[in-house]
Amino acid sequence: RAGSKASSLSAKSSAALLGAEPGYPAVLSGTLDRDLALGPEHSPVLVRGRLVVAAGVTLKLRAGVCLRLRATEAAGPTSRDGAGEASPAASAELWVWGALRAEGVTGNPVELAGEDKPPARVLLYGPSQHALDGLRARNVALVQTAGASLWTNCELVNAPHYALAGGAALFSHCSFRDCGGVFATYNAAPWSLLVRRCLFDGCREGLVLGSDPGGGRLIVQQNNFTRPKGAYL
Repeated sequence: RAGSKASSLSAKSSAALLGAEPGYPAVLSGTLDRDLALGPEHSPVLVRGRLVVAAGVTLKLRAGVCLRLRATEAAGPTSRDGAGEASPAASAELWVWGALRAEGVTGNPVELAGEDKPPARVLLYGPSQHALDGLRARNVALVQTAGASLWTNCELVNAPHYALAGGAALFSHCSFRDCGGVFATYNAAPWSLLVRRCLFDGCREGLVLGSDPGGGRLIVQQNNFTRPKGAYL
């Protein structure tokens, strides 16, 4: 049955789809160069090593799907030119030059989980807009350098950080539980941040800012901080 699911995906994905393994109907690694939609019928999906979503490509995650990120071995030299080059033998990483979509709903989220003791990494590099609804990210460090990421009704658990180095990050009705904090301290490119009606529970820090992004580019409203370990702002 798992093999039939993988076969149904192979015509739509690319060499990034490696087939199936025991317990995993779909295994992904390398470069995704065509649009791909994953749903609960493919779950759990194993991302082994590094997966690159190439520029112009959309990875869509439907409600109920679970992606598990697992390292293979230490990462070698990396490429950040957007060409989609990636070594399949790498730490657990998801590089997004294209677009990432999550379509989770209350009671049936999309789950993105790092399976190793070192957290997995999700790197939002491209200029695309990412629509992330009902996404639960567990043991995942997140970095954004460009584009716009719209986070709605999402949950970040045991995330070392959300590092905003450029682009726009908009969080609405999200929860951060036992996380490192949201850091806009790098100034690699112009950035905007909205955090509205979110919960920070047991976090090391809340929001850490390195500069003033300019008028109308920073909005922090009606958030709740519980069991704080550091500064709210």
